[in-house]
Amino acid sequence: MKNRSHPVNIIPVGPEADGQRVDNFLIKKLKNFPRTLIYKALRTGQIRVNGQRAKQTRKLSSGDLIRLPPFMIPAEGGQIRVPDKWVQTIRDRVLCRSPDYLVVDKPSGMAVHAGSGVPFGLIDIVRQLEGHPDLQLCHRLDRDTSGCVVIARNMPALRDFQQQMQQQKIKKTYFALLKGHLNDRQAVQARIDVENRQDGERTVAVLDDDEQGGKSAHTVFLPVEHFNRQATLAECDLKTGRTHQIRAHAAHIGHPLAGDERYGDPAFNRFMQQRGLHRLFLHAGALHFRDNGEDIVVSAPIPDELTAVLNKPWS
Repeated sequence: MKNRSHPVNIIPVGPEADGQRVDNFLIKKLKNFPRTLIYKALRTGQIRVNGQRAKQTRKLSSGDLIRLPPFMIPAEGGQIRVPDKWVQTIRDRVLCRSPDYLVVDKPSGMAVHAGSGVPFGLIDIVRQLEGHPDLQLCHRLDRDTSGCVVIARNMPALRDFQQQMQQQKIKKTYFALLKGHLNDRQAVQARIDVENRQDGERTVAVLDDDEQGGKSAHTVFLPVEHFNRQATLAECDLKTGRTHQIRAHAAHIGHPLAGDERYGDPAFNRFMQQRGLHRLFLHAGALHFRDNGEDIVVSAPIPDELTAVLNKPWS
């Protein structure tokens, strides 16, 4: 299948929008598109009115023609139009389908939602792939994390999955490469402040026993393979699902993740970059949940770019 880039999209302005500001017009037209990206596209000249750059405050007239860049082409129902190559990528990474759920092996670098600087996310791709605009994410993965993501086809399925999560009936297994030699199974129960910020970005903080607040978090690290006492491939069993939980807990016990620019060790990250690691070494490898009374166990193999790093000689 050849990849095809979409042409620019021209939206005519009708009489009903005469006198309306261009930003408000586009927000209504692109209902599921992040406002931040609409404003950025206006500011950088990617959106033009009658062939000219337009400020967000410009008033439209009936008959004006608004040109959108390719990544902002809306599909039916106001959904984001995703380039075909990304739809094909996810089509090839579907792990499981059922009447209520879809499980996908998300690649590293792909956000699950559109956002600032991100024109579309995994959920937009899956909605286009399945032709179903009401699909909803059951949970999230960080952009840099690869692996299993569950999508619900309907609201009852979404509610059921979320109830299973609240009752801690869903088993999530991750694989991470940790700095140093993790000797044995280690259970970490340390509260996390999920509202912590550094330089304006969310950077969770593990709290000491005498500190107040935070949310309970429980991770079990189990060593799978050791690499010359320099690193440990570990299986991570999430008992709770807090933001950045594995990354923060691993750093808390002195074994930060390879490639972790936020919680990791800079020297270890440089060493791993020399070995060819150019992403966070964290992969959601398996997921176990219930679907209409049946046990569903789905696994996604560790990506080739990560196994290649492990297979290089260690000195």
